[in-house]
Amino acid sequence: MKEFAGSTGTFDAQIIPPLQRWANDNVMVRGHEGNPLFFLVGIKETPASNPLPNFIKGNLLLDLSTAVIIPLTMPTGRIIDFKTSLKPNSGVVVQMVDVDSATSIGVFSNLLK
Repeated sequence: MKEFAGSTGTFDAQIIPPLQRWANDNVMVRGHEGNPLFFLVGIKETPASNPLPNFIKGNLLLDLSTAVIIPLTMPTGRIIDFKTSLKPNSGVVVQMVDVDSATSIGVFSNLLK
C-alpha cells in the first residue's frame, strides 16, 4: 500500500459503524459534532426503501408506522451513549438519520437489531 508521500508499507484500519453495541449492549451513536440526528426506534423491519431520496441518501430499513422518532443533535465529542441495553434479536430495531449541518443532506445509518 502507498501512502500520500509515495512510501510503501502496511497499516491497520478499523471501521466503526454509526450505530453499534457497546459495553453491556448499550446503544452508541457516532457522528459529526453539531449535526442534527433523527433516532428511529421500531419493532418491525421493512424492505429497503427511501421515502425522501432528494433529502436522504441510503435506505430506510424499519417500518415508520411502528417507529418512534427522537430528534437529537450530535454533541461535542461526537458520541452519544444511550446506556440502554439492546440485546441482539430482542425484537427492537434501531436506525438513524444523520443530517450534515453544512449541506442539509441526510444519510441513513446501518440497522441495529
